[in-house]
Amino acid sequence: MMEKRCLFYIFIVIINLLPMIPMSIKGITGLAFICVSSVRSGFKGGMCTAGLLILINTICVIFGINVDYEYAVASMLLGSAAYIGTAYFIGGNTDKLTQRNEQLIREIEMRRKADAELREKIEILQSLMSALPTPICIKDLDGRYVGCNYAFGQWFGYNEEELTGKNVFDLMDADQAMVFNSMDQEILAKQTPQSVETATTFLDGTTRNVICSKAVISDEQGLPSGIVVVIHDITDQKEREKLKLNIIEEELIIDEMKKYDRIKTEFFMNISHELRTPLNVILGAIQLMELQLESSGTAHVEKLQKNIMSIKQNSLRLLRLVNNLLDVSKIEEHSSEIRCKNWNIVCLVEEIVLSVADYANIKGIRLEFDTEFEERLISCDEEKVERIMLNLLSNAIKFTPDGGRIFVSIGAQGDFVCIRVRDTGIGIPKEKQMQLFQRFCQVRPILTRTHEGSGIGLCLVKSLTELHGGSVTVESAEGVGTTFSVFLPVKVLQEHELYTANTVVNRMSFEKIQLEFSDIYSASESMLC
Repeated sequence: MMEKRCLFYIFIVIINLLPMIPMSIKGITGLAFICVSSVRSGFKGGMCTAGLLILINTICVIFGINVDYEYAVASMLLGSAAYIGTAYFIGGNTDKLTQRNEQLIREIEMRRKADAELREKIEILQSLMSALPTPICIKDLDGRYVGCNYAFGQWFGYNEEELTGKNVFDLMDADQAMVFNSMDQEILAKQTPQSVETATTFLDGTTRNVICSKAVISDEQGLPSGIVVVIHDITDQKEREKLKLNIIEEELIIDEMKKYDRIKTEFFMNISHELRTPLNVILGAIQLMELQLESSGTAHVEKLQKNIMSIKQNSLRLLRLVNNLLDVSKIEEHSSEIRCKNWNIVCLVEEIVLSVADYANIKGIRLEFDTEFEERLISCDEEKVERIMLNLLSNAIKFTPDGGRIFVSIGAQGDFVCIRVRDTGIGIPKEKQMQLFQRFCQVRPILTRTHEGSGIGLCLVKSLTELHGGSVTVESAEGVGTTFSVFLPVKVLQEHELYTANTVVNRMSFEKIQLEFSDIYSASESMLC
């Protein structure tokens, strides 16, 4: 490189020192040399060539080599200025172009490296996406598929080449395709990612539970260029959750069955006690009667009468128990029916309350009745209402200590008549109140309770009330008392006869009351004489 440059400068010197070449030619040649040097070597090369030419011209003027002295100074000054200006202009621009060229070369090299790295990353991402078991695809703005991984193609039975250009309407039924297409339009409008859980039915008829997540793909200007779709198959997860729920439900059923078995066991223990006690009394009374009949005289007549009363009362207890069991069974089998007629509910309830007053007086219990109105006609089965009231009053008298009070009231509550039986008895524990109307439920265990009863009376009350389209509730506090509220709908049957209070009085029988109150008696009354 240096040798070529030295030869170039020697050539310049020779051309400018030859006397036969005119000065004008030398000037033009000098400018050409400066241009060549500036282009080849830049600003420095051009200035060096210009300086060399000025030096040669100066030597020629000094030594008189091919010099016109009249114009020598002017020519020298003009030539020097031309040389320097040309070198400055062309050399400076050449340097700038060279720098820009070098910058472009560096940028091109960087771009080439970036493209290579990008291609490598794209290949890695494509490999990763193809290896993922999660179906992934990319759509353009028109909803056509432009790419997908292997899992997505397997779902729909296409490879990537076959899937390209298709849309969602080619892959599933029109209704579901419309849902996904609307979701695409909404995502493009809002440009926010969305996820939706749905049961998707494919063209082959299979249904899968999936979570479909979608997001917008943006170009370099931030404008939407497509949509990426990721599908999570949660069918197995749903099946596991369903199995788990089934297991929980089965466990609850098992627990409920165990609980029912415990209640049933307690019930049979209770029933055994309820059956054994009156039977023992009856058998004992019969044995005593046999002995007394063998003896002579009439001294034993009074004892025989008491034993007969004991036999009768315990027989009634057994009959009441059997009746209640039969009634509950009929209701559960939906074979029990009600025969409704129009009744003045106030007179009906009042006569029932008055009919049991003697049982309350025996224990010194004050029985009170009050009503908001003197007459209210409702359609009901009077025998079922009697069973309801006698059961509630029997419970109230049974669990109210001597000297207590029982209040029976009638009022209106919306479209219902409300009959309340409130006592000042021992009360019911809060945890037992929810179970109170269940069949065979006893507030106190059989081994610790102090009162007779099978535990199906309140269940019967609830069932008979519901047969009328009504309901029953309880409010209680231990040591304070209990209030039972029976709600019966106010309905009137125009085509049936209205039963008056006199009818009630004539119809009520002492035996029926004896039957319902057969488990209420003092210890002395239950002993054989």
